[in-house]
Amino acid sequence: MRWFGFALVAAALAALFLAPACAQTVCGGGQCWKVSPTRGGVFVSPTEYHEAGRVYFRQADGVFRESPQPPPKVEKSYEGPLPTGVEKDKLSSGESYTINGVKVERSAIVQSLIGDKQPQDALSDDSIELSVSVFAPTATEARKVADELKASIGDAGFRFWYGTPDDWAGKPAGFVTTGNPTIYCQAPSGRVLHRQDDYSGGAEAAAEAIRKARSDYDPAKDPDRRQASLPLPGGLSLNLIIGLILAAAVAYFTRSKAPAS
Repeated sequence: MRWFGFALVAAALAALFLAPACAQTVCGGGQCWKVSPTRGGVFVSPTEYHEAGRVYFRQADGVFRESPQPPPKVEKSYEGPLPTGVEKDKLSSGESYTINGVKVERSAIVQSLIGDKQPQDALSDDSIELSVSVFAPTATEARKVADELKASIGDAGFRFWYGTPDDWAGKPAGFVTTGNPTIYCQAPSGRVLHRQDDYSGGAEAAAEAIRKARSDYDPAKDPDRRQASLPLPGGLSLNLIIGLILAAAVAYFTRSKAPAS
């Protein structure tokens, strides 16, 4: 009885899975037939059927027809509202280019980036500029100081940023922000060239210090902190020590080769 029960279950499962397959219609060579286990066919996927060395793909009407390749997929266009809150009618249907919100041709974008326009019309590369950051207890105070510095220094060669100590670019980023205000001047590499924690002397004194920091800045001397360095005595440079060693070696060998008197 136990084996009989297993046989019934197996038959039911076979009927469950084979019945839908056997109900499929296949057409080829001018005739159509129902899929049958006796024909020796096999479903490679729900949309691809192989029989007698021939390949049949399921078409839009549900019939498997002989074809060297599957039918092209028909993408359905969704006309309803997007579930993300995006206004579909404001999405671009293709490539488009804008400058300050005005649509332009691609050539205008290229011209703005690398063309020979006047400086006031072309995009500037601010990655080579020195950064001036102002931190103050309130954004209003920080903006006032930043505007005064910009008026005193000018924005040529500088980029200005202002905010409160709690801003993402302030204390959370590791900056000292305890001054009132705290003013930083940094090289493009991030190295601090000048910092002050008060506004003594006003904008002109701070601007003069920042101008001096820029004149003293030499990008070639930016340290690469990934490279291991040994502390040298007395602030001597490595090149100077190597030069002294070479000079001593030359003097030693020159003297040793001198003829005895």
